[in-house]
Amino acid sequence: MRALTDIWTARVREAMQGGTAVDSPAADQVVADVIAARIPSRANTAPGVTSDGAEARTLLHRQLTVAAEPAVDRFWQLPCILGGRPPRPLESPQKTSGSPPR
Repeated sequence: MRALTDIWTARVREAMQGGTAVDSPAADQVVADVIAARIPSRANTAPGVTSDGAEARTLLHRQLTVAAEPAVDRFWQLPCILGGRPPRPLESPQKTSGSPPR
């Protein structure tokens, strides 16, 4: 699962650094790339979702909304701390900066 996260966060980071506007056709392709990586993975919790489309995008949105919750990120840091390992970094830049993305 970590490899999948690394793939899509790198793709999104690349688009953001390249100045891709969130409402542009180029951003739509970024979402399509993320979904293409997720569909064959365990992250796809809806076996009937086999291609990009409204259902796949709604599912992705729901899952990312839950994952963006600071308490969820903190939860995943705690097992590392309890196990004596360094906590994993926070996934979302706005979680560390305190400001929403623009």
